[in-house]
Amino acid sequence: AANFYKKNSNSFATVGDLDTSVDFTRAMVDGPNGRGFDYSFVAMMGIQAGPYAFFENGILYGDPSKLMTWKVGDYGDTQILVDGIGLPNWVTRDVGPTLATKALDFIEAQHHAQAEAAEPKPFFLYLDTQAVHSPRKPPVSIGGRSILGTTGLGARTDMLVEIDAIVDALIQRLDQLALLDDTLIVFSSDNGGLNVYSEQRAGHQTSGGFRGDKGTIYEGGHRVPLIIKWGQQGFGSSPHPAGTVINSLVGIHDLYATLAELTGVPAGADQGRDSLSFLS
Repeated sequence: AANFYKKNSNSFATVGDLDTSVDFTRAMVDGPNGRGFDYSFVAMMGIQAGPYAFFENGILYGDPSKLMTWKVGDYGDTQILVDGIGLPNWVTRDVGPTLATKALDFIEAQHHAQAEAAEPKPFFLYLDTQAVHSPRKPPVSIGGRSILGTTGLGARTDMLVEIDAIVDALIQRLDQLALLDDTLIVFSSDNGGLNVYSEQRAGHQTSGGFRGDKGTIYEGGHRVPLIIKWGQQGFGSSPHPAGTVINSLVGIHDLYATLAELTGVPAGADQGRDSLSFLS
């Protein structure tokens, strides 16, 4: 969430205002940089709606004078589901690789900063991938790994491979920089996937045998992976050996209390009220 000013005004634009009335020459307010991030590179609505452009540290990543209205349609590498403002160089297929590249660049920058600092500080990277949302335009490749057409099941499952390739690229870069052993990696999702009949016939069970899928109240709609990886630097004294599977029920919101306990940072009484630590 963020706010943008209206043109020739110090008032914020609202949902009912036309895209063309928004002043994209000024930085957004209360965006990621206003909520604790030192650096941000975001597509505000992912690939699903406008503005069809990236924003770096709250500033439009491109020339505001070139903004145009994208109309619903399939333009090959670009597909638009909802009319909206954006830049002419927007390419749906390139969004995933662009976000991945920015994440890798961020890791490199933090590594160099640590190497030069008298007292190196840990860094935090939050990568929220656009896959596997519509419109589904998987990239040809990421990091030399083929994506498009690799599953033989369609664009949606190819975008699952895209996610895997991005995670793989991040892990490889951390390993190359000798950061992997003391980097905590958390992988999860916000909801269950879609059960697609053609995929099910081919043997791909998105919900892993659970009833329901995205948007339903059943476990297939809410049970998601939670994979946590850390080297000996972090888990060396843990009673749980590497590769342990724990079937306890936790929620994504429990990460707040867990990381607070892990880092020894006290959480205020009014913070994370529904969060319980699962560090043990």
